[in-house]
Amino acid sequence: MSYLYKPSVDGAKAENSFSQHLKETVSGVPNAALLGFAPGFGAGCALAFSLETSQFFYAFVGMIALALFWLFLRKFTFAGFLFTLTLGAAFGLANVGFRPPPVKPASSLEKPLYNVEITGEIQEILRREYRTALIIKADHITDRNEEIVNLQKISVNFSDKSKADHFLPGDYIRVKAHLFPLPTALFPGDYDYAFFAQAKGVQSTGKMTSEIKTLSYNEHSLRKIEGVRAVVKEKIYRAVAKESDAGIITALLTGDRSGVETEIAETWKVAGIYHLISISGLHMTIVAGFGFFLFGSLIYAVPPLAVRVRPRKVAAVFCLLFTGLYTALAGFEAPAVRAFVMTAVIFTGILIDRKALSIHGLCVAYLVILCVSPAQLFDIGFNLSFAAVLGIFTGVKALSFVFSLQNKDRAALGWSKILRYVVGFLTINLCAGYAGAPLAAFAFNNTSVYSFFANLIAIPLSTFILMPALALGALTLPFDFSAYFFQIAALCIAPLNHSANFFANAPGASLPLPSPSIISLILFYIGLYLAVILRKNAWFVGGACIACACALYGLAQFPRELPLASGEGRIVRHDDKNLTIFLHQDSRFYLSDYTRERLRIKFGLPKSAEIFIEREQN
Repeated sequence: MSYLYKPSVDGAKAENSFSQHLKETVSGVPNAALLGFAPGFGAGCALAFSLETSQFFYAFVGMIALALFWLFLRKFTFAGFLFTLTLGAAFGLANVGFRPPPVKPASSLEKPLYNVEITGEIQEILRREYRTALIIKADHITDRNEEIVNLQKISVNFSDKSKADHFLPGDYIRVKAHLFPLPTALFPGDYDYAFFAQAKGVQSTGKMTSEIKTLSYNEHSLRKIEGVRAVVKEKIYRAVAKESDAGIITALLTGDRSGVETEIAETWKVAGIYHLISISGLHMTIVAGFGFFLFGSLIYAVPPLAVRVRPRKVAAVFCLLFTGLYTALAGFEAPAVRAFVMTAVIFTGILIDRKALSIHGLCVAYLVILCVSPAQLFDIGFNLSFAAVLGIFTGVKALSFVFSLQNKDRAALGWSKILRYVVGFLTINLCAGYAGAPLAAFAFNNTSVYSFFANLIAIPLSTFILMPALALGALTLPFDFSAYFFQIAALCIAPLNHSANFFANAPGASLPLPSPSIISLILFYIGLYLAVILRKNAWFVGGACIACACALYGLAQFPRELPLASGEGRIVRHDDKNLTIFLHQDSRFYLSDYTRERLRIKFGLPKSAEIFIEREQN
């Protein structure tokens, strides 16, 4: 008996049919081939980034040959799934290697340039709690009257974040700045800012040393959106008395995090509720669900209209427009766009009479995002988003199994509906929160111990009061009473701050963790994926993978020695819990405060640990 598909009643002929394998390979539902194609596509994209340009063609041909091999072995149970998996990998390779504008990073600045004059157009304004920067498409960069021609796109930080409110995308400006090479990974496996910046065409980062002079302005796709965001920000700050609360509300509604105080951001991070500040899947889901309920209720409130149209489909169309406007208001930032794509897939399922929330929808969203921007595959936010949703699906599947037992023996278990909702909320919150824990340990080397409990307060407040109030405030922006909704939203900020302070200051709130190995990380998420797509009688396969991953992670330890990713030396941890960086004689390595903190976290050392630098003889 197969664990992966249910044979047709037509007998051996249907059982050996390749199309039947494609449809029923994994879970016995239509479009099951997508469940193999999507992870294969992601693996192909990852493989392509690790290959040289000359190797793309041979890797692509090899994947196609392997897919044909599984096609030849179509009589075997797993052949259909492996065929779609390898075919997806081939398409993933082609998506990165053969696209006209190269995804491979552009050349970047190699050495610092001081006090250069930049003339160009503002492409984008990045507003973060730590910094605000202009992305400038430079026409002229001069260093002591000498033209620099190899830089076309740069990111320049404001010295004063408040000055960014006076500029819009499309402004043609002149400014002086210090320019620096893009920060690269500190050690193998570390976050590589240069990779993501170069994938977007950015070749240098810098800091302004003079006032900006606006020469002229051009029409730009983001210009009107930035103007609307500025108006919304102004109305929020006018309506909300406390400036720090207004900064958080502005971040939730427009994605502008420049008003979020650094201390509050750090506290929310330690407590494990910082994900509320960055517009992502949670916000989009709440706004979409509230909009679907609101538009559907309005249609049902007019009986003659309700009998002539299909209320759910009409509400889905309105919600697509509503969430699209919300994404635009957020400045089309990557997390908001990812969340919109996933939401759009759900509502498209409603429009075509398919199951709205399913693992197939998650796969479609995954494919769409990677087709447009393959570099997102290495973005920790992208992976955490999909890990959380995968965790939710795992929790839902486990709950459906438990509740099916209850239906069979109601007298024995006797759970009420209210208890079901409570258990369901706790389980899904737990699964969504800790499905991303291995990724967090890999990227950040720590985890928020009390995030589950902090989110028990934060998520209901956000779901039932904060985000609906902001949605109504956005809908009533043309009217004067939008301020009342912003004030209602502000009432939620104080309890969120109090709970964040409580959990962030609790003993052991942030637990340092060694990085899991790549093998254990991949094994864990393969197990999670298999636990979702396999039938009840084959869950043990996914569970076994997760158990093996956890066992491997149990052997993980903080490193004793790591090479610098730049090849300039190595980092050694001593028994006295101090670090020494051994550098080559010609190394230009700079030990900044951020680098010190990152090294202490990576090696699991306290803040009091000393870091020394020594030069090695060649």
